[in-house]
Amino acid sequence: MWATLAILIVVVSVTGRQYLKSTLLKSFMMLMSALLACIITFTYFEKLAGILSGYEYVGQWAQPGIFILLFLLTFAIFVSISEKLIIQNLILGDRLDLGGRLFFGALLGFFLSGMLLTAVGMMPIPAKWPYERFPAASENADIDPARPGKALLNPDGFVSGFYSWVSQGSLSGEKSFAVLHADYIDQLHLNRHKADSEIMIITGADSLRVKAAWEPPAALKGASAENPFTEKAGTRPIIVRAAIKSGEIKDGGAMGEDGMVSFTLSQVRLICKSKDNASDITGSATVAYARGYIKSENAVETKSLADEIKLSRSDFSSGSKWFDFVFDVPIAAVPVLLEFKQNAVASVPPLAGSDKIPEQL
Repeated sequence: MWATLAILIVVVSVTGRQYLKSTLLKSFMMLMSALLACIITFTYFEKLAGILSGYEYVGQWAQPGIFILLFLLTFAIFVSISEKLIIQNLILGDRLDLGGRLFFGALLGFFLSGMLLTAVGMMPIPAKWPYERFPAASENADIDPARPGKALLNPDGFVSGFYSWVSQGSLSGEKSFAVLHADYIDQLHLNRHKADSEIMIITGADSLRVKAAWEPPAALKGASAENPFTEKAGTRPIIVRAAIKSGEIKDGGAMGEDGMVSFTLSQVRLICKSKDNASDITGSATVAYARGYIKSENAVETKSLADEIKLSRSDFSSGSKWFDFVFDVPIAAVPVLLEFKQNAVASVPPLAGSDKIPEQL
């Protein structure tokens, strides 16, 4: 409801403003300014937020704060430049001008509402704000990441999808946003679905390490009869051995100030790419969420994506806590990255052969 109301207010307000005080050309240039500001914001906000995320009073608000400020600043700069370039009072016919103002004004309002919802999705606030993308999270039940709820017209999905598309082209560089943040809006909402508890939505940038990944040599089973493990059609189980580092977040670890590390499996994402183009981090990717972790030989401790996992200092006897996470990976894909919470990413090495599978933890 709140997201729908916000979208309508932004769209109507911006469209009305363009109708009353703009021209077709100015409305078009403002839309182009918003698109350019979006590209710059998505490109640089994580780098800038990384500088602030370790500070006690900024940490979890670093990304949304930088995202909003960077967009507003760049948008204002581009609008100012465009106004200097536009020939004043250029009117291209009354009807054409009126229709253009309304059309580009509505598009601009839609785009701005998408940026707003994206920024709110990064904030460490209860999952119902601005809308519940995964309603089951509020009931402490399992979550289906394949069936997200969406805001009216899905503006946040549109802006993130727009940048993901751009990042696969000339702006991709060595890493594509469409790979690093596949299904980005889902990532934001799943990462914070228990932000109103003691679970942090951020971690230290160096708090995650991956040692190996492999296909289990034998069929996996549930650790108990009450929690069986069944393979999903079209996928195969992949085990990823990963370590979560001790130490406070500001020092690069995963611990809060209370010495605890709390997380859910919805904060553990495996980025997978097609076997044919898995050698780099460009293009696009799919996401798999952990089903659980190996408790004993071939036995999986299955967990709901909403279940909390809590670790204390005593669990980090060697400075890290190791897990053998289990994922359902599409048959035609291989894992390339493991992500933890909002800001920790580690490369996944090629799948180990049967003769190089690590010993059980």
